[in-house]
Amino acid sequence: MAEQGPRMTPASTTVGAATRPADFYEGVADLYDAPSHEAFYRGLAHELVALLPSDAAVRTILEVGAGTGFGTHVLRERFPSAAITAVEPSAAMIAHAVDRVPDVEYLQQSLADVSADGSFDLVACFVAEHWLEAGEPERLVELSRGGLLALSAPIAPPRPLATGNQLLRDAVFKTRAAGRWTHDRRREPVPRGALSTRSGSVQRDAVVGECYPDAPALARALYERGSLMAVAGDGAREVERVLASRTDATDVDFTWAFRLFVADDRP
Repeated sequence: MAEQGPRMTPASTTVGAATRPADFYEGVADLYDAPSHEAFYRGLAHELVALLPSDAAVRTILEVGAGTGFGTHVLRERFPSAAITAVEPSAAMIAHAVDRVPDVEYLQQSLADVSADGSFDLVACFVAEHWLEAGEPERLVELSRGGLLALSAPIAPPRPLATGNQLLRDAVFKTRAAGRWTHDRRREPVPRGALSTRSGSVQRDAVVGECYPDAPALARALYERGSLMAVAGDGAREVERVLASRTDATDVDFTWAFRLFVADDRP
């Protein structure tokens, strides 16, 4: 078994635009850790982990973007004896993760700062790919050489759009047209060319439907999860306000779509 008790390595740098997501999650960590969000993220993590080979002998794991430990918990359930290293830039998020899964080494830093002798048996990234900075997608691939890479990334929802997706689209367009954000957090995904060269790859799409009592409830959930931050950057609060103003919308359906990818590069 891995050594019991949490171990946390502090961040070495905390400046610049790269820390903006961490700063955001510092303020919403308690809200993010709500049971409704846990069910959502754990469900996605279970779907991704289920794609891993059943014969995988995993002794070392790197989780990128651990958040409050929802995915970390799923990894610990699947691999109870593995040594898990979890990278998360937000100290407030790590505090919740430590309570949820204590027998893990938590690194309060970015992926670019991770050093390793060789690679990990498994590198996992649960719905955090869109937060990676320049050069980090390649680092993700590099650290999983000779092992397994498992990641899930948000993709465009299916058409026709659900009511909630339409409301969100309208709120984003309205906010952008008004020039009410200055920092766009959207990023290109992990280079597909790098992934397509990996042997034993498995890929499938997952669609998750949710229903909210009204538009304000949807706006609140999207803000707490960081979804509005990912789309709008500094305009996240304004998009939330515009979306929440649609008090005429009730029983609001919202559809999420994710691409699940597992690459097996074991000898």
